[in-house]
Amino acid sequence: MPQTATNCINCHNTAQNDTKVAGPSGGRRSVTNEFIYASHHVSGTLTNADCLVCHYAETNNHKDGLVQLTDPDNAAITYTESSAGAYRPEGLTSGDVAALTAFCQNCHDDNGAARLGTSARNPFSGGGNVKAVGTHSNQDFSGLEQKFYVGCAQCHTSHGSSNLAIIHSQVVITPGLMSGPVVFTAHTGAGSRDNGSGDGICVICHAHDDNPGHPMAKHNGGYHIRDDIGNKLGTDCSTCHNHEPDNNTATFNGHMPAGPNAVGLYGMLAQGGVWPVLGLVGMLCAVIIQRRKHR
Repeated sequence: MPQTATNCINCHNTAQNDTKVAGPSGGRRSVTNEFIYASHHVSGTLTNADCLVCHYAETNNHKDGLVQLTDPDNAAITYTESSAGAYRPEGLTSGDVAALTAFCQNCHDDNGAARLGTSARNPFSGGGNVKAVGTHSNQDFSGLEQKFYVGCAQCHTSHGSSNLAIIHSQVVITPGLMSGPVVFTAHTGAGSRDNGSGDGICVICHAHDDNPGHPMAKHNGGYHIRDDIGNKLGTDCSTCHNHEPDNNTATFNGHMPAGPNAVGLYGMLAQGGVWPVLGLVGMLCAVIIQRRKHR
């Protein structure tokens, strides 16, 4: 039967439960404690309604060793994650990564959690609008590196983190292969993505030989020091490597460098600055070439 208005918080709110990390036997874990960290999905006091934005509201299979999540757009669709993967990144399977990426991106798109109607872009009681972001990938990037795709759960945790942007303390290079600890507590300087310490969220993956995109044509080995652009350690990587560079979550180019190779014509128009001019010039040249071919 559906969960009542008291079930979620009553079971997930004690220090004792915080130590009983979910496993095959269906152990419980505190989520209220996790939401006090530096970054989190919900601000302020957690309510049962907040839990049910994401979690499947059925109790008859609540302790089956799995975590069921409700699709943000369609309540009839659910996604399943193993309990081990839900709280420990080393427990994530490839199936968990795929399911969680589909789940996350159906909320972090142009219409947010559409099944919530007027609250679609602001689904939680603590406020805050849902941002449209794509995954970290170069599948739609015209670069030289081999193609890769990183799922949301490989970098982000679900509830709360001591790092910014709910970045997990361990990055999942591939399911079963971890790298960390990750320190991401500032956008620039100490604790930033790449400050020369080796534990930044960008470097810790780029420096790993088992990275699915390794060897990389640029920033191979991690640190952002190149002869052509100089030393960028401690600067904000997202200035050039935006999580969603072309405002289109259907394209797989998150964190790729700004410019025509990364995002194509649509992305150049969206970025502003010099890129729209270059994009229109390129399109005009293509038209002229095609016309000359047909003379």
